[in-house]
Order: sequence, then C-alpha cells, then structure tokens
Amino acid sequence: MVLFPLTFIVPSRKLFRLLAVCFATFGLTVLLIDTQAYQTINLHLSPVVWDLLFSDDTSPISSDLQHLFIVLPPIFLAQLALAEWVWRKQRKLSHKHVGAQLLHFFFVCFIASHMIFMWADAFFYNPITVQKANFPLSYPMTAKSFMEKHGLLDRDEYLQKLRDNEGAADLVSYPLTEIEFNRRSENLNVLVVSINNLRADMLNPQNMPVAYGFALNNQNFVNHYSSSNDDFGAFGLMYGLPSSYASSIKAQGSEPLMMSILANQGYRFELFSGDNFEDDLYSETIFRKFPMADLTATESETLDRSISDNAAIEQWSDAIINGSNKPWFSFIELTTVDNFSDYQPDSDALTAEQRFVSAYSAAAAAADAEFGKILQTLVDQNLMSNTVVILTSNHGTEFNETKTRSWGSNTNYSQYQLRVPMVIHWPGNWPLTIPI
Repeated sequence: MVLFPLTFIVPSRKLFRLLAVCFATFGLTVLLIDTQAYQTINLHLSPVVWDLLFSDDTSPISSDLQHLFIVLPPIFLAQLALAEWVWRKQRKLSHKHVGAQLLHFFFVCFIASHMIFMWADAFFYNPITVQKANFPLSYPMTAKSFMEKHGLLDRDEYLQKLRDNEGAADLVSYPLTEIEFNRRSENLNVLVVSINNLRADMLNPQNMPVAYGFALNNQNFVNHYSSSNDDFGAFGLMYGLPSSYASSIKAQGSEPLMMSILANQGYRFELFSGDNFEDDLYSETIFRKFPMADLTATESETLDRSISDNAAIEQWSDAIINGSNKPWFSFIELTTVDNFSDYQPDSDALTAEQRFVSAYSAAAAAADAEFGKILQTLVDQNLMSNTVVILTSNHGTEFNETKTRSWGSNTNYSQYQLRVPMVIHWPGNWPLTIPI
C-alpha cells in the first residue's frame, strides 16, 4: 500500500530501494517496540501509549525500551543487504516463478490461521486464543453461530465445556489485592443503565431532555471515556480493565469484582437486555455466573428493537416491584441507538450525512423516553432515596468529525467514538459537574 504508489513517483531504482529499506526498517523497529511494550504494560502502541512510555526519561520502562533503538543500524544494514541481493538475483529468480509460490504459501497460511483460531475458540484451546491479544491489529475469525447452524458445534456441549473450563487457566491476577471498604448500615440498591452506542454530547435538552435533566441534578462526569470503541466498552466498565484482558478473564471465569462482592452481601441480580444479551461477551464473560433474564418467551420475531427495549424495561419493573426485600443490583442494556437505522427520516431532500445524523438523533430521543420509564418506576416505588443509578454507554459513534471517512464506531479512537455519558445518582450527594 505504501511502496507500490512510490513506483510511479520515484524514477531512480536505487532511491526506491533505499526508501523501501527505510520503510521496512521502520516497520520492524515499531513492531519490536510494540512487542516489548505489550510484555511490559499489556497495551499495544498508540499515541497515548507512546507518550506514556517515552515522556519520562527517568522511567525504568522508558530506559529499557530506548535500548531497543540500538538495533536500528543492524536492521537497516540487514535490510539493505537483502534488497541488494534480491535485486542482483532478480532475473534468475523470475525464471523460477518463486513469486507465485510464495503468494500461494502465504494465502494458505492466512486461511489456515483463521480456521485454526475458529476451531480453538469453539473448543477452548487457550494456547491459541490467548495469542489474539499479543499481536497488534489482529482480528482472527470466530464462527460459533455458523458452526452451530451447520451441525459442527453442539451448543449444550459448548456451554458444558464453558462451565468446566472456569478456573482452568491462571492467565491474569484479578484483582491484584483484596479490596477493602467500609460497610454501610443499609445497603443501597444499584442500577446500571447502558444506552449502547450513545455519544456524550447527545445529553442535551433537544435530543434527550430526560437524561439531560438527570445529569443536571446528579454527578455528571462530562469527560468520561469508554475503554473501547466497540462492545468491549462494557467489559471495561464492569471489570475496570482494558479489553486486551478479556480473553484471559473469559478463560479463567472471573466475575466482575463489584458483582462478586454484592453477591457475598446477599444482593439479588436483575439483568435485562433489549436484544436479549445477544453479544457473547455477556453470557461467556461478564454475567456468566449470574442469572440473565430471557425475553424470548415474551417477544415476537416481528417486533422491532425499540419494543424489545420496552419489553426489557417492563420485565425489570415487574421484577423490582414483585421481588424480595433484599437489596438488588440491576443492569439494563438499551439497544435502541444501536439500531438507529430504523429511525430514518421520511424526507428525501436530506443528504446521506443528514439522514445519518437525523436517524441517530431520533433513536437517541426514543432511548431517552425509555430511560424516563425506568426513572418513573424508581420514583413510583419510592426507590430513588436508596438506589445508586448509573447512566452510561459502551461506546460512542462518529459522524465523520475527524474527516477520515469514519462513520459509526469501531473505526478509530477519536473522542467521538470513545467519549460517553457517565452520570451517577448517589443518594445524599449534591449535583456536581465533574470535568475530569
């Protein structure tokens, strides 16, 4: 992608080879630094990580990584020698058709690597699956649903292996130390409402008046960033860890620390989702040890996502109203904004960009009405005075503000895809806008 266009720009063959060697040297050096950085802090290189590693010259981590730049000259000379040898042997090698053989070899390796990971993911072969986090820009294929549909995977057997595999791997120490806290005389209820795919600036009086009013009257963290630009933001929220730890947590079956403490204190759990926790992240990692509500018995396949969210809210309300007197922890996942394409405007005069923004804004307004129903239930049951209410999201979405043809989520790490609401109602605390 970089060298091929240069063939049309750089006329000199020697200069082109030099540029190719410089590019290869740079790539190998960055890969080497990334490998060592990941072994040290379990994070791949990014502008933030680079600044963290090299901004402080007195840091032992920075000193160790700076030593890696010593290998730059040997890598450059080796690349230069290899380029010269290949150039001199070019005519002889072309007669042997080595290029086609190498292309076939790497294509087979590419397909085989994805197939092997698909098998390892379905059958819990951790030595392969844990490698996903080790390599930058690695997105191996998984196909459990496809394999189940075509009779290659038995779901009951898979779930049994999932249970049997709990604690089999000791890949990460979570938590590092035992948590210490002061016990309250009366345990508060805890409600987490995640409006998926909701960017922070949607909390305004025009788009989401209910959520905006809720933010004004409670603790509003206006610069809260999700740990990921995709669904793994929920993992970071519940575990307080980067998403690179997700495979290790899944392998050893560790539940979120907060939920394990609440379980030990006798809390009951009410977990609901507008899409019935469709993402395996919940059933296989976050809530695997906790009872998740199943909405399939009450939903029709013809109903849209907004009604599914309403069904989740109704079942949650029934559970809260008719449940025991124990303190409770609730998690409600609202998926209306995830499916904002269902809210396309009728006007044909709008551009594609305007239709995108209009549909998203309409979905946010619908989600705001759903959030209002949740708050109304708490008010009607006199629960606001003894319930911690947290409003947040797993990630945001972008309207191409970065001018990089980025729309939606999981395309870059801009603030538009990472900055999400974080509003906390804590009984007895004054309203406060927190900028950091």
